[in-house]
Amino acid sequence: MIVKRLIVFLLVLFSIIAITAFASAETYTVSTEIDVLNVRSQIDSDIILGGIRAGKKVEIDYHDKYWGYFYYDGQPAKVYFDYLVPAAGSPEPQEPTSSGTSKKTQKKEAEPKFVSDDEAKLVYRVSPKVNYHIKVRAKKNDSAKVIGRLEPGEEVHVVAIGKTWTRIVYDNQYGFVYSKNLVDTGDNLPEGGELYRVKVKGNTTLNVREEDTRKSKIIIRLRNGALVKVFEKQEKWSFVYFNKTDFGYVMNKFIVKVDE
Repeated sequence: MIVKRLIVFLLVLFSIIAITAFASAETYTVSTEIDVLNVRSQIDSDIILGGIRAGKKVEIDYHDKYWGYFYYDGQPAKVYFDYLVPAAGSPEPQEPTSSGTSKKTQKKEAEPKFVSDDEAKLVYRVSPKVNYHIKVRAKKNDSAKVIGRLEPGEEVHVVAIGKTWTRIVYDNQYGFVYSKNLVDTGDNLPEGGELYRVKVKGNTTLNVREEDTRKSKIIIRLRNGALVKVFEKQEKWSFVYFNKTDFGYVMNKFIVKVDE
């Protein structure tokens, strides 16, 4: 008799816990600023379990400053919280503190700007000399938030190349990686023309200009080792394509022909 009562008590207790956990979940909508929101594993953020299309609703159990946590196909999962919008009439869920209790979330940070791959003018790859992977950071700072990782040989959409940091498009937002870890394999160049490589000193960069004069506007800067296609060579300047659609002028003394 005692055993039977104990079993009934435990069943009631588990039911209350399950109902409470379900009730704590709050409904959010995926922002229309993106097409699909990647669902990532709670254990390893590099593992993508699936995607949720813009405008779809998702039940979030709790969130911290960066991630919303929930279950996806029976697995513990998380999504970028910045891309979630509270559904009408739905209060924000609470986030757990280090002590295991919950507190009201602090004011949410501004959502990162949605960025398309079209904003990247160059296609580079992670150097095969990288031992494991490189970190993608939210800002060009070693202490900035890590928003992702790139494997050796992986394609990278480059917006602007700097002496130390390069701005890229990663997961529909801007990110920054060390310039030294990227290589130009010529993936972004058109057919025709002659293949040349940028040759400048140290970690300096080569200016690509709109016209063949030093006073002309700089379109983009190319790092040492970058590849260009020369379609017209003048006395001091060359008319080059630095990707399949964009072109400009560079000084001849800073490029050398590649023997294909």
